[in-house]
Amino acid sequence: MPFGQNSNLTNFQIFTNGLSVGFLLFILAVFGIGAYQMDYGIPHFAMLLIGILFGLLIFILTALFFKFLIPYISNFSKTLTISILSTIFTLTIAKIIIFPWPTLPFFLGSAVGLLSFGILFWSIGLLKYKNNKLPWLGLISSFLIIGFFLIWIINEGLFQKNTYAIPKPSDSLIKLSSLGIANPSDNGNIAFKYFTYGSGSDVKRKEYGSGAKLISPTVDATKLLPEWKEKKKKWREKYWKFGAANFPLNGKVTMPEGSGPYPLVLIVHGNHSMIDYSDDGYSYLAQMLASRGFITISIDENFINGHWSGDFMGKEMPTRAWLLLKHLELLNTWNATENNDFYGKIDMDNIVLIGHSRGGEAVSIAAAYNHLDNFPDNALEKFDFHFNIKGIITIAPTDYRYHRKINLQDLNYLSLQGSYDSDESSFWGFRPYNRLVFSEKDDFFKAAVFIHGANHGQFNSTWDRSDMGAPMKWLLNIKPIISRVDQEQIAKIYISSFIEATLHNDEQWLPIFKNSDLGREWLPDNIYLTNFQSSKHKIIADFEEDINPFTSSSKAFLKGENLKIWKEEELLTRDKEKQDNNVLTIGWNYGKLINKDSIAQFTISLVDSIEQMNALSISVAQGNSKELESLSKEKLVKDQNLDFQIILKDENGNESKIKISKIKPISKKLKVQFGKERSLSKRYGEDWEAQLESYFIPISAFEPDSAFQMHKTKEISFVFDQCLNGLIHIDNIGYE
Repeated sequence: MPFGQNSNLTNFQIFTNGLSVGFLLFILAVFGIGAYQMDYGIPHFAMLLIGILFGLLIFILTALFFKFLIPYISNFSKTLTISILSTIFTLTIAKIIIFPWPTLPFFLGSAVGLLSFGILFWSIGLLKYKNNKLPWLGLISSFLIIGFFLIWIINEGLFQKNTYAIPKPSDSLIKLSSLGIANPSDNGNIAFKYFTYGSGSDVKRKEYGSGAKLISPTVDATKLLPEWKEKKKKWREKYWKFGAANFPLNGKVTMPEGSGPYPLVLIVHGNHSMIDYSDDGYSYLAQMLASRGFITISIDENFINGHWSGDFMGKEMPTRAWLLLKHLELLNTWNATENNDFYGKIDMDNIVLIGHSRGGEAVSIAAAYNHLDNFPDNALEKFDFHFNIKGIITIAPTDYRYHRKINLQDLNYLSLQGSYDSDESSFWGFRPYNRLVFSEKDDFFKAAVFIHGANHGQFNSTWDRSDMGAPMKWLLNIKPIISRVDQEQIAKIYISSFIEATLHNDEQWLPIFKNSDLGREWLPDNIYLTNFQSSKHKIIADFEEDINPFTSSSKAFLKGENLKIWKEEELLTRDKEKQDNNVLTIGWNYGKLINKDSIAQFTISLVDSIEQMNALSISVAQGNSKELESLSKEKLVKDQNLDFQIILKDENGNESKIKISKIKPISKKLKVQFGKERSLSKRYGEDWEAQLESYFIPISAFEPDSAFQMHKTKEISFVFDQCLNGLIHIDNIGYE
């Protein structure tokens, strides 16, 4: 027995016994802590005990196996050998089923833990039987190792801070507040009430069971979710007491007081633990919107979220979308039913859908399904929706879970994304933005906002500051993430501005989608990259039409001079996925001195003059300078503020020019580190990805020659004479 009553133990026996006890206790700690963090609907301390007992059982069985397998090993070293082999095997089991860290960090951390626990109990044995000074050194060392490791685990991110300076707004900008425009995130003056509707029989959610004010029918989703089978079916139905044949329509309603009718906003959550309910997390949006005159309903779809019973891995996306449309169908019926709380209250001609995470992809799918007569994956399921969905908002959405690519047309669109989103680390919402087209039969717009420092979870007030649950959260570098208060405020400002413009036709806040500096008094100090385009927007070149670098989709010819790099290419995300967007990539390098006789420039020559132009528009992002450096014999001059001139030329050769920095600086490459150590971030790909930003340059801001005639503009040139080198992506050159 390790550390028995025998005082004649040798130093080696004390060593082997100490390591064996330390290894076993470390394993029990790993299993106990891992199980404690798992959410099975069982009290956490019960899960802790289960984890410890499970780890002990595996270790004992493994030790007995190795004891039987290697009888030829001498008794002198058998204890340590069996302990080491059993420890490695048991930790591997823990890694597979209970502690899903990446392999290298897990086994390195385990090695540190085993070393510290082993030294600790070896030292205790020495103290007990040898009573010399060496054990104290071991005790102190083991406590220091364990203490440092715990500090590293608990800390939000050692020595990792957001060091980007927030650009100063241009002095020439007239901020919206100075025009008397109020903060769009302020509550309105309309009182509102709160109630729920649901099946009335929900045994897990009282608010949708006995607490529901209105009883809703169930719906049959079996044709849309055939994957509801086997263990997913068994365990989910055991927990929820219902299945795919009778999914409930559950909603939390925040309704303005008064006669109405009011526009309708539905909000749907994304994927999260199905028993850690997500639909409670948008009340900060619902209350603001209701006070401004919008019926706002948070939809419950927790029963198809991932959990210990399994994740549908995106095959549930059609169901997420279809359920939203079934809610609209139900609300439309109630709106026409006398003595119902919704009777005459809903303006069904004015609807916006908001989705977060997988819910963000679901609202795009719902908008597409809304126009179909049958389910595309099983035409035996008939659709009859055709609601007037005027806009959708996607918050940190996916755009790859559903096997079909959704192409939207003729509706308003907004997507929000944080740079420190460690769940959806790329701006997937920018892909539907790029694919969305307008037929010009009505006024539409689309917008996208990239928020530096925002994460995935803080858009939902019940989700965590960490985008992953323990134990994965312990690896995340969350120190640079902005506060929940700031992230919610940003969401409120942009979502309210979008919904006011879409459902109340109040467009006074739309300029903050063109330039966030216009709303600086309302927005927290931060870096925002905004994109905006309307159906009124005239595109000269978007680089999507063909592979000829000399032509554009409009009547124009393209020409480059003195460029080191000139190509049209598809932008990629940090992990080399497609952004569904082609851009013009331009690079130049003058070495250490600009040669005025060989200035790099890119010119668009128009066949027809632009007769009326209020503002020139362009999207710009920094590119990867490594590509430019690889073409140069000398290293690039670093840390320059990228800038260039835009020159308009009329039919007579007269010019009007402006530096793009006069409107706003070109953003730095917003690098992020998702893990506490750089090696932990490799799974995300690069530490940054190119994010375009729209520039709208009023014609009045240009500095024209006295003879320049704007209505006879025939040429647009981008002249790269403001810095020694640079590589940029350019897109969506056009005008309003």
